[in-house]
Amino acid sequence: TLSLKAASDYQEGLAKVQTLIHASTEGLTALGNAQRALAREFGVNLVDQLGALYDALSAGVASTATSTEHMRVVNTAAVAGWTDVRIVGEAIIRVMEAYKKSNVSAMEASDSLFRTVDKGIIEMKELAPIIGNVAGLAANSGISLDEMAAALATISITSKPEEAVTRLIALLQGFAAPAETAQKAAAGIGFGLNAVNLATKGLSGTMAELGRALKVATIEGLDDFIKTGSNGAAVMNQIAAATGLTIQELSAIFPNIRALQGALSLLSNDAAKFAE
Repeated sequence: TLSLKAASDYQEGLAKVQTLIHASTEGLTALGNAQRALAREFGVNLVDQLGALYDALSAGVASTATSTEHMRVVNTAAVAGWTDVRIVGEAIIRVMEAYKKSNVSAMEASDSLFRTVDKGIIEMKELAPIIGNVAGLAANSGISLDEMAAALATISITSKPEEAVTRLIALLQGFAAPAETAQKAAAGIGFGLNAVNLATKGLSGTMAELGRALKVATIEGLDDFIKTGSNGAAVMNQIAAATGLTIQELSAIFPNIRALQGALSLLSNDAAKFAE
């Protein structure tokens, strides 16, 4: 049984859900009972459970009919990831919203989060609050959900979670709106720095093309540069010498050093993780 405070919080949470679904008394009671059963089954806070349900209903990624199924996925992810149910629920929402055109389900969104955690060096409690920062950009860039997860996992091996997201954002933004000077410099080494190339070939194919263009296999000192940013000048000079680009042209292609670090993370010794 619920304490008076818990019962009051439960009724308040259920009333908030009712503002979205306008269910009959019987329907609301049935929904509440289903959520209470799930909360007991997974050992999560019932008020947080209702909060996560409200978020999902409000975002339109769940309905009254799918609420139990959706929240089972969220609870499973929260418990397995040792993370608050509402935080994980929000992460799943953000991924589903970003990949709405692909009809990504809650289960698919959850699986992508766990693949990132499994392949990278990042915990669910670190990933869940920040995945929404990059998911929309990745989807709009034509990057598949699997490739986004693989890229984040790979970059997280050599950087902290928030930095990994920042580097991937910087890399994708470079394709979204490159300067004319950057496109010209990239074309000079046989690389198409544009959104169409990225969307057509995918991130994996585009990075393979970029690796060949930059002659990454010949560059020394990449690990320190990728991890800490040190040896940046030496790395830039080596790339310039190998490709025939000037430092100014290389800087035009990568105006944000984090974009270059992100790209090289996907092309370095850790790239096998990305290829998986």
